[in-house]
Amino acid sequence: MEKVKKIATTVLAVLGILFVLIIVIGVLAGKDDSDKDKAKQEQTTEKSKKEKDVKEEKKTEKKKNTQVEDQEEKKKNDNVFECEYDDTKLEYDEVTITDNDLGGKVLVIYFNFTNNSNENKSFMTTYTVRAFQNGVEMNDNYFHVGQETRNASSEVQPGATVRVAESYEYTGDKSTITVEGEPWISLGEKKLIHFDLNFK
Repeated sequence: MEKVKKIATTVLAVLGILFVLIIVIGVLAGKDDSDKDKAKQEQTTEKSKKEKDVKEEKKTEKKKNTQVEDQEEKKKNDNVFECEYDDTKLEYDEVTITDNDLGGKVLVIYFNFTNNSNENKSFMTTYTVRAFQNGVEMNDNYFHVGQETRNASSEVQPGATVRVAESYEYTGDKSTITVEGEPWISLGEKKLIHFDLNFK
């Protein structure tokens, strides 16, 4: 009996040791899995952060591109080629460079002038158009260079449209010319038309 008791105690001790070992191994394995999960989570977090950084970078780049496009669009939209004033309409048509009667070069800017009022009106007594180059107003050309410059001072009946022109002495300078139009009698009002002419 004593022998059986001793064997039972030994078996219980061995089982206890095995049980403790199994628990220790389980804890270590769980810790290992936990470490793997933690490492995986860190990798996922780092990957997400990189993706977020790339998205932010793309977003910033897109914003910059949009700002440049907006500036270009604004620059384009800053040009006003037509206007309505005092029951008339003025539309830019084209620009040419020609010779005057004295052999000098002349810049000619053409417009379509429409009288929408109930009385006769002329382009010349409705609008003043000036051209500037290098920040300085260009000199008027006082010679007619075609019917359109004559039309500028002609009375136009209600509902009619006529092609008119303003002409300026041209030195051959290829720098940008800025055109501004305002009411014939202006008290510092906003420009009705303003646009740039570029030459190559």
